[in-house]
Amino acid sequence: MRRDSIRWRLPASYAVVALLAALSLGSVMLLVLSNYYGAQEQDYLLSNAQGLKPVIEQLLLSRPAAAVLADQVKSLAFFSQTQIRLLDIDGKTISDSGLPDFSQTLSFSSGSGVQTLSLNMPITNPVSGLVGTNLVNGPLITQTNANVPISQTIPGIGANTFVAISASPYGYVFFNPNRYDLSRRSSQTFRISLENNQAETIGWLELSNGPAYGLGILRSVSLAWAAASLVAVMLAALAGWMTSRQFTWPVLALTEASRRMEQGDLEVRVALPARIGFGEGAAQEFVTLSAAFNSMAEQIGQTVATLLSFISDAAHEINTPLTALHTNLELAGSAQTLEQKNAYFERALDQSHRLERLTNGLLDLSRLESGKTIGQVQMFDLGILLRKSAENFAGRAEQAERQFTVDLPDQALWIHGSAQQIERMVENLLENALKFTPPGGAIQMIVELQQSHVFIKIQDTGIGIPPEDLPLLFRRFHRGRNTNHYPGNGLGLAIVKAIVEGHHGTVKAMHGDQGTTFQVELPLEVTQ
Repeated sequence: MRRDSIRWRLPASYAVVALLAALSLGSVMLLVLSNYYGAQEQDYLLSNAQGLKPVIEQLLLSRPAAAVLADQVKSLAFFSQTQIRLLDIDGKTISDSGLPDFSQTLSFSSGSGVQTLSLNMPITNPVSGLVGTNLVNGPLITQTNANVPISQTIPGIGANTFVAISASPYGYVFFNPNRYDLSRRSSQTFRISLENNQAETIGWLELSNGPAYGLGILRSVSLAWAAASLVAVMLAALAGWMTSRQFTWPVLALTEASRRMEQGDLEVRVALPARIGFGEGAAQEFVTLSAAFNSMAEQIGQTVATLLSFISDAAHEINTPLTALHTNLELAGSAQTLEQKNAYFERALDQSHRLERLTNGLLDLSRLESGKTIGQVQMFDLGILLRKSAENFAGRAEQAERQFTVDLPDQALWIHGSAQQIERMVENLLENALKFTPPGGAIQMIVELQQSHVFIKIQDTGIGIPPEDLPLLFRRFHRGRNTNHYPGNGLGLAIVKAIVEGHHGTVKAMHGDQGTTFQVELPLEVTQ
């Protein structure tokens, strides 16, 4: 499958769209979650900072030694599970607890089956009224004369249990080390001012590297999002491939049919079943296209068949006068007397005129059927044209001993077209009537007006048309079986039909009790 094919481009486009949508949605989702858990982590640092602030302020006001201060800060960092930095008023570091040790544990022994762990930090006042109970190898500084309860219900606590903790002096959380990764810390930082009793700033308390609450969730969501994106891209590519098949197989069927027609198979047709359900059959547009293709192929087949028949008939019709012309010229060349030569030359001249009329008729017919107009196209009064044609024909009918009558309406009959072509059409019909009507017969031209159409009827009392010849009457070179003894080349009625259809009209022949009636229907132009 070529990369510039729609069968490749459509699935690729679907996959790219799905990937872009997944990236956009995933990015927004991760950003929202990251901001949410970032706010939780910031809130954790804020709560611990507010709880530790009074303790640190009393500690700094007691002016402890640097080692004592460092021990106190590390103890508080353990319980808050954060990194604590004490800064002076200029922002220089006084004490830094360093990163909290995530591997620290709280050990207690309480006998088997204990369900609740309770710890209290009673306050004593052995050193400057501020030193309290030591839980992590150092004194813990708390508020004076206060007990800080630390309690958490832990199912299944037994003797000598070790529990990892993350807590502040006002709330402890016990973690399962196998479930939470305490080695990863939050990137959030919070700083709060420290003040003396006169509300003057004496330094800064900075907390950082707290627990990364949302890290595991973000990691899980990211993995789930990546997996869902991969599945979405694969499903989109599959949907694009299925859609491309719906588009391409009708096109390929039409392409194959076109190639077969190019190779000369004019009988080829395309059969596309209509859509009867999702993924079944071709889309309605392709069904319509295939129907149009089949109609075109049918028309081409008929045109080619007609062309071949026309060539065969034309060759036969042209060959007849050519053969007669050739024969008469040969006979004239071998004639012994001048009278014989002249007779043969006259016959050859007649065949030459017949051949000229035939070729001119073929040229005119080809122009008419190709849509080329003979003469100027304009608005003209059909009544005036018919009266002129009738006057010219009346003398010939009288000389041929035929009775000719005309029935025309008085009002103007405006039509749009070529007056030269319409005149030729009427003359051809009158010539036919004159040719096939014996002396003493009658020819009549009747013009009737019906709403927006005009009907021209040419009636005669001639030899008539056999019923079996009526369907083929307007074909090229067709002549009725009862006309063999009459001159003609079979192009006159074909030219009449081409002229009438070129003016958006219709023509038909009707066989009556005696003679023939030709009826021509033409549309009238609406005039103001």
